[in-house]
Amino acid sequence: MTEELLFLDRTDVVECAAEAGWLSAARTGAYTMVSLHHLGPPGWQELTLVGCGTLARTHLELLGTSFPQAHTVHLYDVNPRRAIALADWVAHNRTGLRTLIHRTARDAVEAAPVVVTVTTTGEGYLPAAWLRPGTFVAHVSLADLLPDALLTAQALYVDDIDLVADNPRRILGALMRDGQVTAREPGPPGGRGINATLGQVLTGEVPAKRPGSGHVISSPFGMAVLDVALLGAVHEVAVRRKTGRRLRLY
Repeated sequence: MTEELLFLDRTDVVECAAEAGWLSAARTGAYTMVSLHHLGPPGWQELTLVGCGTLARTHLELLGTSFPQAHTVHLYDVNPRRAIALADWVAHNRTGLRTLIHRTARDAVEAAPVVVTVTTTGEGYLPAAWLRPGTFVAHVSLADLLPDALLTAQALYVDDIDLVADNPRRILGALMRDGQVTAREPGPPGGRGINATLGQVLTGEVPAKRPGSGHVISSPFGMAVLDVALLGAVHEVAVRRKTGRRLRLY
C-alpha cells in the first residue's frame, strides 16, 4: 500500500493519510466518466475494457451510477485469468451488468462503441481499422493506440497540452515532436491538431465533438498533484460525515 499525506498549509502537520493507489484509480476513472459524458456517442449501452486490472474495476464501480443504461461490458486481457476474475467480480457486485470475455483485443475493441484502454503495455497494437464508425476511445493507458488511430481521429482531446508535448516517450507526445500533431486545430496535411482540453469543453470555451462517421479519442496524461486535490475533497467529506479513523502520529 502506498500512502498519500495531506498537510496543513501553515504548520506542515499531517492532517490526513489515505491509500494513494485507490485515490489515483478513482481520479482516473472519474476522468473517463466525465469525458464519456461530454464526448461519447449518444445512446450507447455497451463498453469494452482492454485490460482487466485495478483500473478496470474502478471504472466499473463508477459505471453504474454514471451510465445506468449500460448493460454489457466486453473484456480482454493478455492474461485470461484477470478477465475471468473481473467477470466474477461483476457477477457478484454489479448484477445488472453482463460481461463477455473475448479471446483477442481486436474482437473486444470491435464489439462496442465505447473503448477504454487500461493496460500496462509500452507498445502500441490498436490501429484505426479496429475502430468502427461512431466509437469513443478513452485512451487511459496511453500506449495502446497506433499512430494512424490518432491521426485519423474525428476529434482529439487531452487534459493538458503542454504535459503531452513534454513527454515524447508517449505516442501522442512523439507525434507532436515530429510535427504530425499540433497543439490546436487545424493540423498539418496528413496529420491533425488537438481539438481542446477536456477543461475547455467543460467551461464551454470549445464545443464538444461526439463521434459520428469517425472516432473520437480522449487521451488523459494525468498529474499526481490532482490526487492531492482529490484527497483534500475526500478529507472534507470524511470530517463532515465523521468517518475514517483518527491516528496518533506523534
